[in-house]
Amino acid sequence: MFVLLVILIVVLFGLGFMNPIWWVAAAVLVFGAGRVGGARTVGAMNAAGDR
Repeated sequence: MFVLLVILIVVLFGLGFMNPIWWVAAAVLVFGAGRVGGARTVGAMNAAGDR
């Protein structure tokens, strides 16, 4: 899944040279992936602390 996400980000970044709105889409995707990844990490830490 991570590889597909990276490929999509690279493609959107490349398309940004034709139309800058694709750079915005890539940035939103990176931001969203960071938020989800961070939430999973925090959730895992909380679960480990509850044991």
